[in-house]
Amino acid sequence: MVKKIQAVWGSKAKSDLKTIHKRHSDKEYIKKVTSTIVANSKQIVFAEQYQEDEILGLPYRRFFYKHWKIVYKPKNNIIQIFRVFDTRQDPNDFH
Repeated sequence: MVKKIQAVWGSKAKSDLKTIHKRHSDKEYIKKVTSTIVANSKQIVFAEQYQEDEILGLPYRRFFYKHWKIVYKPKNNIIQIFRVFDTRQDPNDFH
């Protein structure tokens, strides 16, 4: 039997979600976006499901929702959500 992957949100990722809420005026839209991002993180079936992050490299992986990039780091049956990043930003601001 395959063990279920658990998504754990890191402090930077939590802070990113709070910042997203603060910066957007359409609160209903952004609530939907962040809810979907959280829900999608719970849908990861296996740690290597998504591609290696092109900026951070392994062990970091990433998936997208609309123009949001969600970076995670797999370890055993846990994925730590590392960052949530608006891809319209300068990638150098990502670190």
